[in-house]
Amino acid sequence: MKKPKHSKPQKQSNQAQQAVAQKSLDIPSQEILDKLPESVRVSVIEAAAFSGPLPPPSMYNEYNEVLPGSAERILTMAEKEQDHRIKWESDALETQANDQSKGQNYGLIMGIVCIAGSVILVVLGEPIVAGLLAGAPLVGIVGKFIQGRNNGK
Repeated sequence: MKKPKHSKPQKQSNQAQQAVAQKSLDIPSQEILDKLPESVRVSVIEAAAFSGPLPPPSMYNEYNEVLPGSAERILTMAEKEQDHRIKWESDALETQANDQSKGQNYGLIMGIVCIAGSVILVVLGEPIVAGLLAGAPLVGIVGKFIQGRNNGK
């Protein structure tokens, strides 16, 4: 198997890069690039990252250079997104509160119906069935209290 023709220059490139990297502690990056042989220089990539809807303040001028007014549009977009998120969370909390209230009301209605039914069954001479009908919601209510107490710990 033949060695690639460029294997020797790569060794030289690595040696040159290591030599320059050792000196790079004191020398600015442009000087380092100028000292590298032309065959070693390939490209320099600069990357920047940020999280969230807003770029760092230093980038706003760059946005405006590319598209005038874009920095203002970015701020407006972030404000609209924040308003939307606040409204969405508020609506979600309101819906959750309404659902809890409905559940409590339906539970109260079911409890009243079961107690009324058990009273009617006792009057009709069916105490065992009346006890089961009154006991079922009672077991559910006690179970919810126990579950709620355990969730609080």
